[in-house]
Amino acid sequence: MMEADEVGKMNKPKRRKVETVTANPDLNGDGTQQTDGSMEGSRTGSEKPAKSFAITVQVPKWLCYSGVVISVLVALTAVLVSLVTPERPDLSEWMAEVQDRVGKDGVALFTAYDLNRDGYLSVLEFEPLIPHLENLTSVVSVMPKDEFFHYTPKDGEEVFIIDADFEPLQLETMTKEGILTMDFGASNPLYGLKSWQTPHMPNAVFGAMEFSIFLPKDTENVALGKPYHILPQKPTGGLFDAPSHLSSARFYPPAPKEQDSVLYRLLGMMHSRPFVEMRFPPRGTVACVRAYNSKYLHIVFRMHAEYQLNEPPTNPFWFTPAQFAGDLVISRDGSHIAYFHMEVPNTRRLNVDMEWLSGGSSENDQGMEVDIGYMPKMEWTITGASHLPAEGQSASENKNPEEQDLQEKAPEDLKKPDEFLWDSLIDQESALRLIETEFYPFKVVTYHNLTKAHQLSREQNKPIHAQRFVSTWALVVDLQALEKDENDPVMSEFAKTLLSEYEFPVMMMVIAPNGTIVHKVNANEFLDMESSVFETGLQNPSSFQYEQFLKEGLRKLEGESLPAA
Repeated sequence: MMEADEVGKMNKPKRRKVETVTANPDLNGDGTQQTDGSMEGSRTGSEKPAKSFAITVQVPKWLCYSGVVISVLVALTAVLVSLVTPERPDLSEWMAEVQDRVGKDGVALFTAYDLNRDGYLSVLEFEPLIPHLENLTSVVSVMPKDEFFHYTPKDGEEVFIIDADFEPLQLETMTKEGILTMDFGASNPLYGLKSWQTPHMPNAVFGAMEFSIFLPKDTENVALGKPYHILPQKPTGGLFDAPSHLSSARFYPPAPKEQDSVLYRLLGMMHSRPFVEMRFPPRGTVACVRAYNSKYLHIVFRMHAEYQLNEPPTNPFWFTPAQFAGDLVISRDGSHIAYFHMEVPNTRRLNVDMEWLSGGSSENDQGMEVDIGYMPKMEWTITGASHLPAEGQSASENKNPEEQDLQEKAPEDLKKPDEFLWDSLIDQESALRLIETEFYPFKVVTYHNLTKAHQLSREQNKPIHAQRFVSTWALVVDLQALEKDENDPVMSEFAKTLLSEYEFPVMMMVIAPNGTIVHKVNANEFLDMESSVFETGLQNPSSFQYEQFLKEGLRKLEGESLPAA
């Protein structure tokens, strides 16, 4: 052990000698300093010897160490900020992409106000624009003209016709009060919805090679059931790869690029303002090969896209189907289309989300109204397998291929995918589930319908909501139907309990096997939850919060003992 005086010595701050400074001051104030440090002035007598003195500066040793610690902390902070802050995209590529959408004049307008050419408008740079924007009620359309939808096939390319079939949304399925007696004048935000009664184009000609974008990269070594994206995914940057939401205060879609033009044309058959890229994630089109033989691939795909139904000055109205699901039978080289079908599935009671702006002309001074409804039919169907145009008609000579006699060379009989002889295949349900999981990773957990989930929960003595849970989800309209079901009083009472706890817009609940709700959270409250990077580590914050929600539900169950079924 140390003696007390030794401990005292150790606690005393040690001092160190830093440096010695020698100076030759001008004591008389009338000299100039020489390079050797001496002073020389106008002297009449003998030179006086220069005086010198030493200054010793001593600082505590711990103060030197603290500088090292501070430097390390600054370095760590810089690394953390660089991880969390997304990198700015390459400005030249960014401007090229913007130019595709708004043209050279649009880029020139932006550049005129971007004084430091950093690709961003600061508050000071933006201020001169305000007077020009205050009365702005619309944006300039960069949509393609009608000629874009009239496809001109390449020489030697097979063509085919797709029919569009559409039944408008049933207004009575919406929750908005007074919807059936509402005045749907041109100023009403729902005007575009009410007036949309028929397809924009009942039929259109397509070229077989256009659909080669649906093919996997390797058509020789095909992996069944492996999802892939039809269009390249845009990197989002940042630590958690969180895609941003796009503005709802828009009327017109961006001009289509070559790789998404066929998707734009397909969607545009129903309405003239399709948005291939949705405002919010998960975006895009995902496909997988369900079956193959030596000649053909059967590809199933799912697309997330939407429409904007209104023209200015009426505020935008967004029409977002739950999904577009499709089947394609295509030759491995992409030269022949044997089958194509796409639809908005109509097997659920509700299948379309709607949002519209109300109030001012920008998102900052107005609210967003939302609703949901049912659309009986939105369907695209091929009329016959692809084939060469009539002989003697050059593709380059036909500006409007719809006027060609496309049936002069009779196509082969149209067969559905299940009528082909496949060498290898997986079932349709498995393929669709794999695609769904690519869009929604949490769907790796099996979600049962509410009736099945309630049954399994009672049988397995697991809470509803996959080792520890039985998972389910249900629409309010489904719960309301179950509540009225006199043939199943148990489920009727269960649905009634859930409805009594419902809060707009979405509820998450942990439910005991006996039907008791032990933990719940409103989706808005869930999204408002905050967590620090020290809590989440490298985990996505939403995933972290959801995991904590489930753990809290288990804690409440186990703390009070699991209720018996």
